[in-house]
Amino acid sequence: MSITELRKALVEDIKGLDFTYQTLDPQVKVYRHGEGFSMVNPYVMIQFLPSNRKRFQSVGDIIGKAKGDYYRYGYARVELCSIHCYCQEEHKNALKTITINGRELCEFISGKCQERILKYWENILFDYNAGFDRKDTIPNIKDLSYYDEISETQIYNYDIDVYLRIPFTWDKVPEGYDETGDLAKIASLEVEELNSNKTKQIIVRYEE
Repeated sequence: MSITELRKALVEDIKGLDFTYQTLDPQVKVYRHGEGFSMVNPYVMIQFLPSNRKRFQSVGDIIGKAKGDYYRYGYARVELCSIHCYCQEEHKNALKTITINGRELCEFISGKCQERILKYWENILFDYNAGFDRKDTIPNIKDLSYYDEISETQIYNYDIDVYLRIPFTWDKVPEGYDETGDLAKIASLEVEELNSNKTKQIIVRYEE
């Protein structure tokens, strides 16, 4: 399974959340960074970024055999998964009859994401040979809200940063290498008696 598949699985997991707020459906949109966004509806944007942390140190980077006498190498690369939750100053329900406070809604949305991460992401990561970076076991919510002077409205932005250990592997098997080509084929097996004491000599003849 690839890192791309893992990222997609994490995004799809958040997309599957029920963001119903006090029996109201705020119609929260979930996007991966670069796939688009909406400033009209509340939305969640998920971003994957390289981390400036040092890679996870281990005794050695050889993790097994690749082919023949060639080895597979690997280590855990730390990646930042940043979840951004955005709400405007206020939002209305689908029928435009009830107004929802943007700060309370943003806090609720980010809390749902945090709860999902803590309860289920460990299992998802395990399926991809990945895991949480143990320096930050609990993903905390950060309030990065700001006042947008252009629209003259308050934008509520609650962020959750999750550091992941992602497997990064490679090998040094030459391109086109055929492991079976290095194995000699046995053409015949002969047994000869050398003396009367029944001492035997086994001769194995190989086919080049």
